[in-house]
This record gives sequence, C-alpha cells and structure tokens, in this order.
Amino acid sequence: MIAVPQYGECEYWDERYSREPASFDWYQGFGGLQSILQLAFPLHATILQVGVGSSRLQEDMARAGWRHIINVDYSRVVVDHMSELHKGVRALEYRVADVRNMPEFVDCSFEGVLDKGTLDAVLCGEHSAKHAAAMLSECYRVLKPGCPLMLVTYGDPASRLPYLEEIVGWNVVVYALTKQEVLEAMDAEPVVKPLIKGPYPSSNADCMDALSGLEGMHFVYLCFKSHDAAPSPPPPSLPQPELQGAQAAQHPEHDRQAEQKQPQQQQRPQSQQQQLASGVFELRADDGDTGASAPPERPAATAFTAAVAAAPPPVSAPPAS
Repeated sequence: MIAVPQYGECEYWDERYSREPASFDWYQGFGGLQSILQLAFPLHATILQVGVGSSRLQEDMARAGWRHIINVDYSRVVVDHMSELHKGVRALEYRVADVRNMPEFVDCSFEGVLDKGTLDAVLCGEHSAKHAAAMLSECYRVLKPGCPLMLVTYGDPASRLPYLEEIVGWNVVVYALTKQEVLEAMDAEPVVKPLIKGPYPSSNADCMDALSGLEGMHFVYLCFKSHDAAPSPPPPSLPQPELQGAQAAQHPEHDRQAEQKQPQQQQRPQSQQQQLASGVFELRADDGDTGASAPPERPAATAFTAAVAAAPPPVSAPPAS
C-alpha cells in the first residue's frame, strides 16, 4: 500500500522545502490565471496570498504591475527561502502565518485574498472540515467588503461549494480551466493556452452540476464579500496538532470528505455580479503578456461586472466537454 503524503502537516512541508528548494507552482501558472487575476484584483490592491509555498506566481504578478502582495505560509523554511529569493522585489513581502488563525491581520485589511492549492492541502489532513472552515472564515474576515477571495483548486463545485456555502456573505462565481497536461496531450501547434470557461454563478444549480461532471479541468472560485456583510464570527477552535495547508498536490484521497459532504440549501444574497453572470464567456490565457497591456486600474467588482456584461447571451449550462 502506497503511503499518502501528509500534505496537511507543517513538518511535511518543512522537510520537503528543505529537500526541494526549487520553485514550483501547483496547478495553473501566471499564464493560465492572468486574465482572471486582472478581473479580480486592481494593480493597486493590497493582496494576501495564503499558503504561498515556493510558487513564483507572485513574482510574475509583481513583474506585471501588482504593487503589494503579502505572502504567508506556516513553513518558516519556505518563508525564509522566498524572502531571500525576492529580497530585491519591493512589491513582495513574506511572513510566517497560519491561515486558520491570523491575529496579526486586522479585520477588512485586504482588497483581495489569493489561494492556489492551500484549501486542497487543508482537506488532506485530520479534522479537515474544521480546518477548512477556520481557513475560509479567516479569509473572509480579513477581506474588505466587495473584494474577492480567488480560490484556485482541482476541486469541482460538488466538492468545494459545500465549504464555501458555510460562509454566509459570499457571492460566488466559478471558472473552469483546462489542465496543462490536457493541452499538452492535444499536441497542438502553436501551444494552446488554457481555455477559460465562465463565469458561472454558483446559484445556478444546473451549471454547477454540469461543471462537476467535467474532467481534465481546474477550477477558480471568485468569492466576493458582500458590501453589507456582518462582522465575521471568530474562527472555530482547532484540535491539536495544528494543521494548515501549503500548496497541495492532486490526490484522490484529498476529497474523500468533501465528496461525501452535500451542499447546504440556503439563501444567499444576490449581488449585481451574480445577476449579470448568468452567461458564459471564453478566453485564452496569454502568458506572453508582462503587464504592459493590462487594463486600467479599477475596483475589482467593477472590472468583474464589465467583463460579464460583455459576455454572449445566457445559456442554461456549460457544455459537458
């Protein structure tokens, strides 16, 4: 029997980063995510990236024009390494922090939160549901109203929305991106960039069911904090030992609890973004851009609304392939 790596354990990541200091990006890189990043975060926004690991995404973002990204991880090994690597990059800051409990950051202190694989890692460990709830509660708390958590994951809506729906006050839309290995299997010339499908409002059950049936995809959830959001409750108490995710590898064991958990049926506030996001637009990510062609800076919600307004006529559900 093959042992499953302990992606939810800090000790695992300390050992791995000591052994493998080279930078590595889980899932999509900057080229695959740039279009959504530009919709989600104005260049002037102060962004918190949680579970940064050895990713180079934030370096590419700084090169493209984003001005202030605070990157946290609970592995001091990787934080020290990345701090040294980017000590000359003024836009990037690194700190040791546990995403499940971040008292060092006050309420409503960020215009955006970015997670690429951390929630997936949290779901690998023991007490995963409680740890996931604590993580999402903290991400919600530190966000300013109207600003988004951008969650990049291999988890489809059936396995991720149950966790997001526990936070009352999100307005969530979903994108689907083709995995790089799927594109490489096409053997296309020139190299095909990731195809982005979306945005799809999470309130559309038919869309979410159709997305959950897709294969060969990564998913991006933009979770906008409501403007009239009530103060967030304190994070739930956490069992010992403390666990939090760094960047997670894809493994079928990760989602066992998520797949068993059914989405809660509850009423969520309908924002202008959700009302407009009943259609679909597709675009190809361009990893050749360096920021020179970035759109004018504007609030995240305004950028999102403008993009959705340009979408083709609504459809009831995305294609199944």
